[in-house]
Amino acid sequence: MNDTHPTHRSKSQLACQQQSRVDRRSLLAGIAAGSLSLAGCLGNDSPPDDGDDAEDEPDVEEGPRIELNGITLASAFPIRLVNVETDEVIGDLHYHGDDFTHWHGVPVIVPEQGSKTIDILLTAEDGERVPVGETDISVELPVAEDSPRGVVDINIDGDRVTFDGGSRSTTELVVQLLNDGEIQYETPDLPIAVE
Repeated sequence: MNDTHPTHRSKSQLACQQQSRVDRRSLLAGIAAGSLSLAGCLGNDSPPDDGDDAEDEPDVEEGPRIELNGITLASAFPIRLVNVETDEVIGDLHYHGDDFTHWHGVPVIVPEQGSKTIDILLTAEDGERVPVGETDISVELPVAEDSPRGVVDINIDGDRVTFDGGSRSTTELVVQLLNDGEIQYETPDLPIAVE
């Protein structure tokens, strides 16, 4: 006789098999729910669409209020990194409330023994671009704590930043927003890769 045939299993074996099916279903359901909850961050890295179906969309979470020279930055995607050669957004800052902020679309890729120039665009609450370097507002990009130094040389001119890469390596920088020389806000670490 075949002991694996369903009619030849004990009640405890059948109960274990049913429990195993339930556990697998629960696991798969949990994975699917987790994937859907992350979809907003792992999607196309662009801000949510302001369509007419706003009732069906989740509320945009606001982050910390960043004020520079009397201007409040947007609560969603206040800082964007734009490749000056292609006008492509290659990174933007994103909030999940006051407790969690992160970058989308990064690392910034710098060619080995080459350079990459980006614009750091700041957006105000009203959607207008905030001038950097033309007023008391400026940016600095120090190397993040515990990150390798000397991976890229950094040249800043207003909102334009040029990275000169050496040999293949990675590091992390912090984008600091300054008002009249005083740091008003620091971003989470921004990954940079020389490839």
